[in-house]
Amino acid sequence: MNICFASAGTNHCTSLDEETLESTRPLNGSELLQVESESLEETQLSDETTCTDIVASSRLSTTSLQDEESHVVQSLQDTDRFRRLREISERYLSISIGGSSLLDIICIPEWHFRRNFPHPGETVMAAIDGKILTGNRGRNEMYITDSNSGELLHTAIFHNSSAAFDEIFISDGKIFSVFVDEVTWQLSVHTYSLTDDKWTLACERPPNIELAAIALAVVGDRVFLAGGYNRRRERVANVFMFNTTTREWLRLLSMPQARSGCSSCIYNGCICYAAGTERGQVQSKAVELMSLDNYEWTSLPSTTTAAGDVTTIHGTLVATGGVDDSGTVSRRVEFWDYHQNLWMPLPKLSQRRFNHWMAVDVDGDYSRIIVTGGYDKNCHMTSTVKVIEF
Repeated sequence: MNICFASAGTNHCTSLDEETLESTRPLNGSELLQVESESLEETQLSDETTCTDIVASSRLSTTSLQDEESHVVQSLQDTDRFRRLREISERYLSISIGGSSLLDIICIPEWHFRRNFPHPGETVMAAIDGKILTGNRGRNEMYITDSNSGELLHTAIFHNSSAAFDEIFISDGKIFSVFVDEVTWQLSVHTYSLTDDKWTLACERPPNIELAAIALAVVGDRVFLAGGYNRRRERVANVFMFNTTTREWLRLLSMPQARSGCSSCIYNGCICYAAGTERGQVQSKAVELMSLDNYEWTSLPSTTTAAGDVTTIHGTLVATGGVDDSGTVSRRVEFWDYHQNLWMPLPKLSQRRFNHWMAVDVDGDYSRIIVTGGYDKNCHMTSTVKVIEF
């Protein structure tokens, strides 16, 4: 079996027998990555695939002094807002155990109904520049609404009518979307311009990868695709990265837990993958982090319930809804308190839901968590949009 790997900017190939391959283990993030044959079967990659099985060496980026100062300011703002989250959580806990004061009750924010989304069901959503972008899985339309009023500003139509939204991700002020052609199962990643109302192909299509409900993340010149399910509805753990500089698709170390429809967000120098559906249709509690330096995996403690969605807010993570251990659809909202190494509660959703989507919109001194779509406690598709502001 031939294995390709990268080292110091060059490619090497060698032939390994099965016994040697079985004992191969990555020594660090820039050395040889073992390729598991069953993972190859899951994605139906052919021997001719151009995906190189590697863990790429970490790249150090140079930042200007202005960027560093901006990062410091943002970190201080996140720290102040994180304290606000902890304060809300403490007051909310006080109310829960009956020890609350009038001040506790007054200071606790509540979830409010915003509007109904045009189409119920599983949605993808993101926030940018005071706008909320929402698309339905299974449709080729993206709805752009005002994050303050909820007013529908524009409907963006993707040019391929047989392609449906699979994911939206915001990176460096750019809007990235994954589409899956419902006829061919071919994936494509596009960027969208709010100014020109135009979709542009962001990277070459990944070769011979037929997956849906895949997780997208974009960091600088790197586009990551993780998890999903194949034509046989089998959940997979594969992770692929496209380098927009070298124009290559690279294969990275697989996720510890195979799952589809999981959340992806940037947290603490890592891509955080959480929620989603594991093999056997089990809703996932796992929270897994892939380092952006060496592409190795670590885990955080599981969410209290199998969350419906997880994203970043003020330098930490927030999880909403999902399904609890008894199979009951949950209203729980919690954030990751990295000082205590615990998931701490926030005010519950006003409606039970799972397989929904969530966005965080920061507007000056205010922050909003917005949820929409998914399924309610009776497993009926819902189109309601709920917002909490603090």
